[in-house]
Amino acid sequence: MNIRYISGIVIVLLVTAGAGIWYVSQQPKTSLDERLAACGSFLNGSTQDVVETTRMFINLPKDAYPNVTLQVTSNGATANYISNGGPYDAEMGAPGKPNCWSYYFEFDGTGTVDLASKSGISGVPDYTIHFVVSASTSTQPKACPQIAKECPDGSYVGPSGPNCDFVCPTSGVPTGNGILQGSMTIGPVCPVEQVGHPCNPTPQMYAAHQVFVYDSTRTKLIATLTPDAKGNFSTTLPAGEYVVDVQHQGIGSVQGAPTTIQITPGRTTAIAISIDTGIR
Repeated sequence: MNIRYISGIVIVLLVTAGAGIWYVSQQPKTSLDERLAACGSFLNGSTQDVVETTRMFINLPKDAYPNVTLQVTSNGATANYISNGGPYDAEMGAPGKPNCWSYYFEFDGTGTVDLASKSGISGVPDYTIHFVVSASTSTQPKACPQIAKECPDGSYVGPSGPNCDFVCPTSGVPTGNGILQGSMTIGPVCPVEQVGHPCNPTPQMYAAHQVFVYDSTRTKLIATLTPDAKGNFSTTLPAGEYVVDVQHQGIGSVQGAPTTIQITPGRTTAIAISIDTGIR
């Protein structure tokens, strides 16, 4: 094999390699901001103002931040992962975006809390968002530490009032009072339900959608009800007109609430609330 032949092969290889390098250099590069925007993420290093008991999805691109555990640094306020938002890769907060993590958090207390994730790409900075959590001015109360209590008759009731009191139903309805009785459905729970493996709402999912009973002008909270493991809830109320609403989660839609009801002495008023999770 002569030197001229070998030199020709070397030149061809060099030209081919150079063309490949040029082609790669000409391909559009996806910046970090573009990755974050594609997932519906907050800007890296941004500060967000929220009120206590706020729940929201935090989305991140999987390629830039492959670590599925977000680091939480609290200073007065807290951010807790909520499991009924689905696993990290369930896409409930980023539907149709399989390249994005989706985390569901609730913010409580007052103060500040940071959420952070280590970068998985050289040259891409670590991700941090700073939350300032303030006291809620809403008429909706803070979450109660206990979500349900079993009564002597075997039924379950949720907490009511500012002190999270549990009031079990009595055998008879006092004169002048009536009963509000409701049922809640939640779905879809899974994108695809397989035969023999039903996808039913968990008790935690029902508990996350508390029901609020207000006076007719919606200026005073009368009772807070937590659906039981089957989505049922009830309470005894003095006769009159009330507005019933549900804890909205910011995703999906609600049918049957808010609604205005009339409580009649000695009678039961029934309502039905349907929660559409938005999962398809």
